[in-house]
Amino acid sequence: MSAPPYMKLFWGDYHKATRHLTRDQHGAYFLLIGEAWRLGGALPDDDAKLAAWALCTPAEWACIKPVILDFFALRRGKWWHGRVREELAAYESTSRKRKEAGKKGGAVSVGNSKGNRQAFAWLLPPKPEPEPEPEERKDANASSAGSAPPMPTGLDLGEPPKPAAKVEAWETDSEFAAIWAASTEQGRKRSSQSKAWREWRKALRSAPGPVLAAAMARYVAGDEDCKRTGGPGLHTWLSDGRFEHWLTAGTSGAVKAPVAFNGPAALRQGVVDLLGEPFARSWIDPCTWDGDSRTLVAANAFGLAKLNDELGPWMRRMKVRAATAAEHPQEPV
Repeated sequence: MSAPPYMKLFWGDYHKATRHLTRDQHGAYFLLIGEAWRLGGALPDDDAKLAAWALCTPAEWACIKPVILDFFALRRGKWWHGRVREELAAYESTSRKRKEAGKKGGAVSVGNSKGNRQAFAWLLPPKPEPEPEPEERKDANASSAGSAPPMPTGLDLGEPPKPAAKVEAWETDSEFAAIWAASTEQGRKRSSQSKAWREWRKALRSAPGPVLAAAMARYVAGDEDCKRTGGPGLHTWLSDGRFEHWLTAGTSGAVKAPVAFNGPAALRQGVVDLLGEPFARSWIDPCTWDGDSRTLVAANAFGLAKLNDELGPWMRRMKVRAATAAEHPQEPV
């Protein structure tokens, strides 16, 4: 049976499952859903075809493939989409019932023409919403010269609509387990492993897994807000880019990181008097100082935001500004 010309889309279910996707990933996923619908519920395990159908270059497809194919299950050399298979199976079931009802209705008409006036309306199932009439399904045992075999669906395979329970990728990744264990109890409660896994995979573009886990350990040991509140959920800590500051800054356990502020000692002492030594060690020491413009050059955007949030009024009084290296490319003094 060929696929019907349309497929129902339940927006609530779709948005619930795809909140983490980027704009480009949404587009690729939609295009591949359409191909899976056309091909009977499955896509070939062929990166060249998948990239072409998703309108991606090979490099773009290699980048987004783990995210997109997380919605599919690989079996028998094909990527199967559970929801597409369910909808195709439901469509086939409805079509079959309507044909059976049509045959029964024809029998009733013959009976009426011979004088049998008894009504047999109870034989007919409720009619579903209008759908395009599918092509007549050929008998699986019938054969003819040049005829192609019917497209496989979930019913043809004799498999359940939904894939069997599987071990999730994050449950077997030791590097992800390390950052999950290094985060605070509150950080784990405010997140979930599935959410954190998605953001962790993105963060791997910036740093290797062990480096991210070490950054989490520095954050837990050195950030005063984290000590008071337990910090945000792990997925938020990753998606907001907070890990960038702790890749090299802060502390590791009780050992001070080898970072020394190259600016005026009086300026650093003023921050210590205002917010304490831990804040200065975590957020001032990683900065470089440009004496000509009186600028604290933060290591990254998150560090800049921390300086502006915590030290904004004080910096204005001291006639000190803050910027990132991208905003302030001059060589520091």
